[in-house]
Amino acid sequence: MLKSRPALVVLLWLAAIASAGAQAYDFRPGQALAIDGDTLRIGSQRIRLSAMDAPELSQVCRSDTGKATLCGRDSRDALARLIRQGVRCTVETHDRYGREVANCTNAAGLDIGREMIRQGWAVPYWRYGGARYSKAYDEALAADVGMHAGTFIDPEQWRRGERWPD
Repeated sequence: MLKSRPALVVLLWLAAIASAGAQAYDFRPGQALAIDGDTLRIGSQRIRLSAMDAPELSQVCRSDTGKATLCGRDSRDALARLIRQGVRCTVETHDRYGREVANCTNAAGLDIGREMIRQGWAVPYWRYGGARYSKAYDEALAADVGMHAGTFIDPEQWRRGERWPD
């Protein structure tokens, strides 16, 4: 019994250190604003949703008939609806722009990143943990919802300058 006790103490200490490092925020309705489909603003603080990528605010997509749509704005509006009643974010890391990168849930307990992808207004950010959202992505593809109802340029490619031909 004495031999297992030090191991238990070490495990509890490691758990305490790990939980102390995770910073969580609760925001009441109206405190968090959607900047675009994957970024929240609370005052001067910006929080980037983790493991997902949404179109840039100015990004244009195409409907199933080929008509240009403002999918960046549509994505932002979808995020705004999801956070309307409040949001809880747990910081995972920081990005190269100094933003906190967080996993967030809304007042109904929905994982916001997963829901944005399931509704078709974001895609998994595969190289940053997006595999956790692969089921939601498959659902969006099968249902032809959001951006999947037409065609779009991947948000990362859009940021690199890829655009629709004239």
